[in-house]
Amino acid sequence: MSTTEHTSQAGETTVSSTTDSCPDCGGTVRSQHHERVYTDCGLVVETDNLDRGPEWRSFDDDGETPARTGAPLTVARHDRGLSTEIGHKTDARGSTLTGPKRAQLFRLRREQVRSRFQSKADRNLADGLS
Repeated sequence: MSTTEHTSQAGETTVSSTTDSCPDCGGTVRSQHHERVYTDCGLVVETDNLDRGPEWRSFDDDGETPARTGAPLTVARHDRGLSTEIGHKTDARGSTLTGPKRAQLFRLRREQVRSRFQSKADRNLADGLS
């Protein structure tokens, strides 16, 4: 990718603009749906930008009270940040769990950790990214 800078001077004001041109076809860059693409040849320059902002969603019928629904997707995790973590001592309401329920959740956590990876490559990728 080459960058060409055009500068023009009108009186005392200097105006500069930067345009990217393709090294193959000389086309210009178009940004569309988190991708930067050259208009003439279709070469993708940049894609899959990280969304670091919160995901807001309204659970009411009126749509006026948005709530945070979870962490944004990330390419820095093997599962794009979509895995579930099962808690240890309390339930979703914050109440303390009884002994049998804690034992059941221990077994569920163990199976959830085993099922999170579909292959050895996924497990190695998760180890490498953490």
